[in-house]
Amino acid sequence: MTEKIKIGLLGKGRTGSKVIEVYGAENIIAFDQENPPTLEKLKQADVLISFLPGEAIFEYIDVIIESKVPLASGGTGFVWPSDINDRLKKNGITWITSSNFAIGMSLVKAMVEQLSKADVLFDETEYKLHEIHHIYKKDHPSGTGLTMEKWLGHKVSFSHERDGDNPGEHKLTLVTPYEEISIEHKSLDRKIFANGAIWAAKRLLRGDLKPGLHELSDLTAKEIGL
Repeated sequence: MTEKIKIGLLGKGRTGSKVIEVYGAENIIAFDQENPPTLEKLKQADVLISFLPGEAIFEYIDVIIESKVPLASGGTGFVWPSDINDRLKKNGITWITSSNFAIGMSLVKAMVEQLSKADVLFDETEYKLHEIHHIYKKDHPSGTGLTMEKWLGHKVSFSHERDGDNPGEHKLTLVTPYEEISIEHKSLDRKIFANGAIWAAKRLLRGDLKPGLHELSDLTAKEIGL
């Protein structure tokens, strides 16, 4: 049996706890206020996964870089410091980041990029994106919504609603005077993000990625030839 990698987990909230459930507590070093991520403890992990909320990860950037342990970060509600990519390259470290660790988002990206060309065909176009998330989510538009707007390359009108423990739904619609075209992604279980983060963690350990900050959607797209 292949020995499992040791994952250091930052953030044991709604999504981080699913990483433990999926991968097994015996294979994870879970960090929290009672067990903070010191340099010595970080080095015990083969790879790190972070689902820290918002800008909470900023408190640990320096020690994570010093540890030189690769990181897969799935936090939302923040923007990476402008120098993060240069710092990672300088220190020979590789990180993967994503606002949505659902692996299927690479397919969504390809479809959104095709939809972005609609202005060539239509005189009048409008893009709308409706999101549904759990009642505890604070940021709107979500990181995924903003990422989809970036992929599209056009201004998007956002709307949102909160629904129980909904792990996330995103529906992008192209509106023209006589037709509508929609691209929709639904996360059915929060384990989708845990599995995506574990995939990213294992991808980091292949050792063939150049140092720096990589977008998950770019890596998964390459895996399927997009």
